[in-house]
Amino acid sequence: MRNQVRLYRSSNYDEWFAFSRVCGWVTFPAEANGWKKRKAARGLSPVGLREVPIYMGFNTGIPGAPSAVVSGTAAGILAA
Repeated sequence: MRNQVRLYRSSNYDEWFAFSRVCGWVTFPAEANGWKKRKAARGLSPVGLREVPIYMGFNTGIPGAPSAVVSGTAAGILAA
């Protein structure tokens, strides 16, 4: 079984949260390459935490998330 990282958000915090069987619960800034600044999430209350798709953590560096998300429609709008 591979180590899958699950991504979480909360309306009570500005950070991202993640869980994996290898690293346990961690928190990291919601910013580019924030995964590099991850630290153990201590005293975390699960109230308000919701699992979100891993792609929502794009550009954070979290394993499994894309480094950038640009859809064809968005690319066309940006090029216009």
